[in-house]
Amino acid sequence: MFEAKDYVLEIYKTGSFSQAAANLYVSQPALSMVIKRLEKQIGEPLFDRSAHPIRLTDCGKQYVASALSIIESEKDFLSYLDDYRNLTKGSIIIGGSNMNISYILPPIIKLFIAKYPAIELKLVEGNIDVLLRKLADGELDLLIDSCEVDAKVFQHYLYVRENLLLVVPDNLKFKRNVSKYALDHDDIMNNRHLSPDKKPLPINYLGSLPFVSMNPETDTYVKSRQLFKHYSYQPNIIASFSQSATALNVAYSGIGATFASDELIKAMPINAKASFYKVLPEYGTRYIKFYAKRAHRITYAMRALIAIAQDGKQYNDYELLDPDMIMPPLE
Repeated sequence: MFEAKDYVLEIYKTGSFSQAAANLYVSQPALSMVIKRLEKQIGEPLFDRSAHPIRLTDCGKQYVASALSIIESEKDFLSYLDDYRNLTKGSIIIGGSNMNISYILPPIIKLFIAKYPAIELKLVEGNIDVLLRKLADGELDLLIDSCEVDAKVFQHYLYVRENLLLVVPDNLKFKRNVSKYALDHDDIMNNRHLSPDKKPLPINYLGSLPFVSMNPETDTYVKSRQLFKHYSYQPNIIASFSQSATALNVAYSGIGATFASDELIKAMPINAKASFYKVLPEYGTRYIKFYAKRAHRITYAMRALIAIAQDGKQYNDYELLDPDMIMPPLE
């Protein structure tokens, strides 16, 4: 019904079918036909053709008022859309574990807020199973984690490769000489642990040293069990925790050894003397990613945050088995 509003408005403004037709670059008969078809659809005339200049009928006045309201709404929406695309409006709800929300995400958020201060960010910390359900239900826009997900339900974007390291406080002593395997905190900060010249420590070298474990629902627990099985090693577990940062802090206090991500070690301030050891990469390598529900559209704000996270990252070819893991630049 309002597809012809531009024609009606032009006649209303000019008070003339002939002038409106000229302004609209259509023939007068064609314009008259459009208006007659519209009036037939409405069931009432829009113009009093006996008046000079042509005047609106009461029905015509209401049609024009509604048409102008529609045009204003369209302008408002286009303005919103322009703001939205230029990231001057919007919000993102991001879920993650304590480690990712507290230590991995903050540097990304700092850069994002500096560039897009008008975008509202909401962070939700929790258990990964609960967060995945929230993501599937649309309660979260993004999830940052290194978990395995159903690729049919979720799409993902690579952030960074992380590597599990064995952390042993210096007050705990090995029965064997492990100096050739040892790394210090400065080595980790400068990625010297990634050098192929540095060999993984055989986990059974731990002997009977006390060990701080993660809870069974965590990926770190699964990978640690794989390592223990590979070396036929039975750990002396004295405590277990649900949060990686808690386990690492407990290890730093001197209570026991633990496994921790190199990304977490870099992000957390070290408050004790400890040594770090590589583990077999087939068990210790994983990827922190941003996950989104496939059925939901990736908004400009979400794209911008992921692009900032990936900016400057040097990914290897084997890390990019799926090229869609990299967010293309914003237009």
